[in-house]
Amino acid sequence: MWNETAQKIEAIHAMMATGHRSVRVEWHTLVLWGVAAAVLILLVRTFFTPEMLPVHWQRILASNLFISLTLIVVGIWDYRLTQRARSARDETLSFIQQQVIKIWWLMAGLVVLINIGMHFFGGGYLFYAIMMALMGIAFYIQGLFSVQMLSWVGVVMISLGLGSIVFGIAIAQQEWLTICVFGVGMPLLAFLLNWQPATQTLTRRVLMLLGWLILVVTISVILNHLDRQLDSSVMKIVTLADYQQGGEPQQGMVIVSLPAGTTIPVGVQITGDVLKETSTVIVPLRLAEPMDIVVRDGKPEGHFRRATGPWKEKKYHFRIEGFELSSSLLYDKGPAASLKFRITTGD
Repeated sequence: MWNETAQKIEAIHAMMATGHRSVRVEWHTLVLWGVAAAVLILLVRTFFTPEMLPVHWQRILASNLFISLTLIVVGIWDYRLTQRARSARDETLSFIQQQVIKIWWLMAGLVVLINIGMHFFGGGYLFYAIMMALMGIAFYIQGLFSVQMLSWVGVVMISLGLGSIVFGIAIAQQEWLTICVFGVGMPLLAFLLNWQPATQTLTRRVLMLLGWLILVVTISVILNHLDRQLDSSVMKIVTLADYQQGGEPQQGMVIVSLPAGTTIPVGVQITGDVLKETSTVIVPLRLAEPMDIVVRDGKPEGHFRRATGPWKEKKYHFRIEGFELSSSLLYDKGPAASLKFRITTGD
């Protein structure tokens, strides 16, 4: 009699534990959302460019509208597949899982809003790191109510996001890391999380996540290296003097070599609601070392290199740092203002 009672109590405890940790991520969920996020990053950076949409606010509106619609379609698709899979197993979505789904939608909405805000107010360097950290938080919360090792995955993703900021990883590398985490890492997790031998012991869990992390980071480093490669062997290298002698812009792609000491006039245009008119100032800058730039049909194409260093891309490696604006009001000179910033081209 006592044994039967103990067995019933254990069965009740098991049922309660199962109810408390009833959240389960289907394999198709990780595949759909991972591939969708990776493809979105690739499509947005390829098609929503200043060349395609010159007006800034129109470009931001179009790209984020495209992102939002894609996420909504993927979300509906995922929900239907999940309902079908649960019905096939004679299961339903628990109350806890329904609430956790709302957290995922909240995080997705935050990513879109942060993307819009950073495009208008700056800070885009932090976007991919914040995106991974937010998704990691969603995984961690979901893992608190699941027998799957989702919390472990969340901690790794949060660490990747924050580590990108702490170690100052270049934005190009962050972009490829994010693409690989979602496009490669999440489909791989769909298999690993449902592979029982990989999650039975603590040692196996640690080894599985370590291997997953090494694979994702390695692939991202390789893709970033290949993306930065520029086949300059097929381009003609001309000096600045020879390029200027042509009279008209040369058609096609050429490499123009700028010697050290070359003066580059930079036009600075200043407007404002307290200014009576637009002011344009020409600031002459001089190169401290030789630089090669790729020119397509008479216009810089975006790639450059310092001396004989590696090729770099303007949108990833040309940055303005240390922006400082100071003012003064002296009795003998009146109001004055000074602007100071630093231009860097490093990784």
